[in-house]
Amino acid sequence: MAHMLDANFSPTAVLASNDLAAIGMMRAIRRAGCSVPQDMSVVGFDDIRLAEFTEPPLTTVHLSRRELAQQAFAALLHDREGLFKAPAAGKLQTHLFIRESTCRANANPAKT
Repeated sequence: MAHMLDANFSPTAVLASNDLAAIGMMRAIRRAGCSVPQDMSVVGFDDIRLAEFTEPPLTTVHLSRRELAQQAFAALLHDREGLFKAPAAGKLQTHLFIRESTCRANANPAKT
């Protein structure tokens, strides 16, 4: 994130691969003198408990760890039994928790 900001590449939003990375992105954005979400929206992925207590509270995609673990365990058991092809994975339910780290993008961003 810091390299992106140093290169004057400023998208209106970023999506992190997990919430801890998103929290680091928000920190880098603030250290660069910008604000979340006014200058850049940030979205995380995995909905850790800390996400709702960051400043601003982090918008994130919730993924059921229980469902993910059940599917991973079933695939592991299937492989352990000597079968080469794992059972088809089911769809994991996700939910977007919209909090305060996102807002509507500015239609006419200021040129820097």
